[in-house]
Amino acid sequence: MSPSAYETVLRLTNAELPSSQRRIALREFALQNGWRPSDEMDDYPGTEDIANGHLVVEHGLDNSAVISFLRSDCPFLTLDRTEQNRLLCISYNNMVDWHVFPEREGATFVYNRVDPPHMRRISLSEQSDALRAEAFDRITGRKPNPNIKPLDDALMDTISFWKRALSIELGKEIPNDSVATLFNAIIFVRALEDYRTHKTGERTTLLIENWITRRHQVGNPATNFTELLTRSLVELDVEQFPNNLLEKEKLKLFHKLDSETISRLLRDFYDNKYAPIYRYDFSLMSKHALSRIYEHYVSLLRTKDSPQLSFFQELPEEERNKATGGVYTPQYIARFFARYLKENLTPKVFRQLSTCDPACGSGIFLRTLLEMQCDPLQDINPREVAETCFQKALGIDVDPNACQASKLSLSLLYLVLTGTLPKSLKVVNAEAIDFYSSHKQLAGSLDVLIGNPPFIKWDLMSAKMKERVAEFMKDYSVGKVDMFLPVLKIAMELLKADGLLLFVLPHSFLLANNARQLRKEILESFWIRFLGDISDVRVFGETGAYVILLILQKKNAQSPTPIPTTVLQCRDFVGHALQDVVDGKLQENDYYSICLST
Repeated sequence: MSPSAYETVLRLTNAELPSSQRRIALREFALQNGWRPSDEMDDYPGTEDIANGHLVVEHGLDNSAVISFLRSDCPFLTLDRTEQNRLLCISYNNMVDWHVFPEREGATFVYNRVDPPHMRRISLSEQSDALRAEAFDRITGRKPNPNIKPLDDALMDTISFWKRALSIELGKEIPNDSVATLFNAIIFVRALEDYRTHKTGERTTLLIENWITRRHQVGNPATNFTELLTRSLVELDVEQFPNNLLEKEKLKLFHKLDSETISRLLRDFYDNKYAPIYRYDFSLMSKHALSRIYEHYVSLLRTKDSPQLSFFQELPEEERNKATGGVYTPQYIARFFARYLKENLTPKVFRQLSTCDPACGSGIFLRTLLEMQCDPLQDINPREVAETCFQKALGIDVDPNACQASKLSLSLLYLVLTGTLPKSLKVVNAEAIDFYSSHKQLAGSLDVLIGNPPFIKWDLMSAKMKERVAEFMKDYSVGKVDMFLPVLKIAMELLKADGLLLFVLPHSFLLANNARQLRKEILESFWIRFLGDISDVRVFGETGAYVILLILQKKNAQSPTPIPTTVLQCRDFVGHALQDVVDGKLQENDYYSICLST
């Protein structure tokens, strides 16, 4: 470790470090040790007396660790389990498995997915680079088998259980949009409550307290779930029920729930029953983890068909509907697209982009881009930038539940950036072809088109959808047209000259006959800035989807100079490969190759 880096560690572990100097010191540590910070906190509720600040850092285009600076008189190994778990809640709720605690003579690396936590003490005398980013993989390469579910699985299993349990209590007729509204409402209030905790330091269980108090209050025996939410929102300084985010009518179905059912339901969104040592913190999730959680959340509720009679009514199953084309986009892909834009544009242009995701799903691409545009680590006013950027972001999706999830995710991001909720969001529930047909004035007007269009095969479309797709693509395709092709065509037409298109596409696009005309259009009207073949990597698990990443720039007649293409062929370590692409590195190793093509 360099003398200046060591001096920064001494400052950050000094018990007398003034709070006014902490953020500057945190940024110096990241810069000196090669870390790319995605968040910084000069305090965290319950740790103010033992810690001088916390960094969330990236490695390979994904958040990989939280680095906390404990005061020299409070080293991690001397803390009691309650204090240790409170610190590890920061990393767990940011959906990262590793927490690093630098000290004067070394560092303690803690893996938070086992109980008790796995700890490894590293001495600087043995590994002088232990706190540098490039040493992270070497030190954390071996980890124990986890016995605690990760945050997204724990929360999704909680939601999945309650989706099934409530359908039994209320009956199979429970609509999907009502179920989605219920969980949106709980997460929304919990995020507001935890946001207030971060501001005041006062931790509460507001929903539970209000439910218990109101239902035992004399003269108010008929308190229902909607009234509980409304009153809790008022206490959280939201004076009106936000119907643009949560439709009150869809909550009426849950007024029939048993009082004890509601109590248990609410408690499961405070206490993590799948990881009891960690309490949910929805304010931390709202910064970085919520978009990934909502990628899973938008799955629909479906009742399992069975030819056998059963004495007990069967619990419904969650099942991804292949006809919607929905798959879960890894965070590193969304972050790669956003980082690519940031590194290839000036800061001012980057913050002023007009952006559209024509199949936005849970909003992961828009949200990740907005996080980076409004990053408070920059020398900007986050509120002013957020007001502009959010109004220039347009999301479109055919699934109303996905749109609601996207609105909630973006609203909570806006809250943590500005301290207020947005007055409006441009998230439209519409089918992409219909939307474009009625908004032709948008053609050639947008700076960025970004996303992962639906991979819906022709044979899975409805007859009406087939007719619409065939008509729209009649001059650009032959044979059976998969749904991603018209969405790609729409995106190409929406772009202005010099605009950028960043899409996840099936590998078949490179070879399929039905895409031949569209490929020709790309060669004539666009520069191919980047082509990443990651079809050897199971990006979408066992779905059978093999994908490429494509970045195009629309040609401008005023600047005809050819732009070289960066080509990635990746077999493994895709996050690291994409980070090297962003950094402009040409590589040839056992896992991936990056080269330029003209």
